[in-house]
Amino acid sequence: MPRDETYTKPDTEAAALLRKAKALIDTPEKWCQGAEAADKGGRLVRASSFEAVSRCSLGALIASGVNDKSDPIVMKLNTAAVMLGFDATENECVAANLNDTTDHSTVMAMFDLANQGQLEASGTGVVAP
Repeated sequence: MPRDETYTKPDTEAAALLRKAKALIDTPEKWCQGAEAADKGGRLVRASSFEAVSRCSLGALIASGVNDKSDPIVMKLNTAAVMLGFDATENECVAANLNDTTDHSTVMAMFDLANQGQLEASGTGVVAP
């Protein structure tokens, strides 16, 4: 069965990026909601900033080398979020909504599900902005 042509990163690279991103937010103290990232004083910073001590799920992906919300790895997270029961509408980043409306353990489950190697970047109707 041919792979989705929009998925350009080999699975091993995608898996490594997902593991790296998950490690950046693997405790509640290193995770945030409502912003890409925050410094130790709680001020908003870019996810790639050396000052960032907490990040949202997408901020962790950005800090790990994912370029934007249309990246196939983000699409994997979106698919995982839908599989966890979060609704998808057109042009919505479901992973960001899951991050901002649920708890840390559910975000970790989203990363685990996305990294199982069985999710393709498309085919769910989920579209990144």
